[in-house]
Amino acid sequence: MSVSVNMYVKGELFEIPVATTKFFKIYWERAIKECNLQVFQEFNYFGKGQVSEIISELELLKKWAEKNLNGKEYVYMTERIESLKKEIPKVFEKVENAILCID
Repeated sequence: MSVSVNMYVKGELFEIPVATTKFFKIYWERAIKECNLQVFQEFNYFGKGQVSEIISELELLKKWAEKNLNGKEYVYMTERIESLKKEIPKVFEKVENAILCID
């Protein structure tokens, strides 16, 4: 199982991978809590108007990873963060009124 940012368009699922469920539970959830994130949380929905806040929160997660992780865990999390920062805005270029969900 895995956690991803998801969007359904005309019954089709589009996914941006975040992490395996195990990795998300161990590292991402801790980081989200310690960084006191408000938007980038599991089972949360967000739209185009929140993209700048999502990007800011992803930057906080990256800083958290720099302080708290090393080795393959650090690489895995920061690569996913960079991918999310790149791919989330692209969704709204394709579907302006899209609603994304982290699950």
